[in-house]
Amino acid sequence: MSRDSLRGPLLRSVSRSFYLSLRFLPKALRDPLSLAYLLARATDTIADTPQFSVEVRNDALRDLAAAIQGTAPREMTETLRKWFAL
Repeated sequence: MSRDSLRGPLLRSVSRSFYLSLRFLPKALRDPLSLAYLLARATDTIADTPQFSVEVRNDALRDLAAAIQGTAPREMTETLRKWFAL
């Protein structure tokens, strides 16, 4: 997934107001803040999903943290990437 697709369609689909406000920020801040916002949304979605038990959500949050830190196996990172791109 490219930076443009993260900052464009994906970000726009999950937060119209945040997406629109990015244009007022300096260009150097747009990519890192877009990514930070998307990561916050991902963790919030995992934590607040009532369809899964607390244990499953905790495991998913640990897996996401490992992927963010670069310590997760490649397969896990690819699975997370596909899951969040839905």
